[in-house]
Amino acid sequence: MLLRGRSRGGNVTDGERSSRRQGPAPRNRDQKLCTCGHKEGAQVDLSITRADHGEQTVVHLGGEIDVYTAPLVREKLDEQIQSGRTQLVVDLTDVTFLDSTGLGVLVGRLKLTRTRGGSMRLVGTDDRVLKVFSITGLDKVFEIHPTLDAALAASAAGASAPGEGS
Repeated sequence: MLLRGRSRGGNVTDGERSSRRQGPAPRNRDQKLCTCGHKEGAQVDLSITRADHGEQTVVHLGGEIDVYTAPLVREKLDEQIQSGRTQLVVDLTDVTFLDSTGLGVLVGRLKLTRTRGGSMRLVGTDDRVLKVFSITGLDKVFEIHPTLDAALAASAAGASAPGEGS
């Protein structure tokens, strides 16, 4: 499977090939129409689902979290927090791209859950996504687990998040 990424020149890269795309990107079955405030009908590569596991809520994200999709991610996470679901597990397993805007949303939601006595744990295995956390030092701020089961177990056990406690 080739993962699509962005290069500095704005090109879309597929593995070793690099070309500038003209017009809208082809739509695949994972793409949803964006409802986050930019041009109507704009296509984005993002999926968001949620499931409750007792007191914990798992929000599964897939696709690209960038300047275009981050507002929708913020909105969906805020809906959970505002409804009192502050024990969050955000599953990034199917995220293929994460930029600074997406990181900012995650940091903001982490702060919000903590101010409400909650927590937010992440699940992720993609090396490119994990590298973003590592180079920004956010791997020391977030509790990142390799599997959803591990994150749910850690949350149920009441493990302290990085940066909390002693």
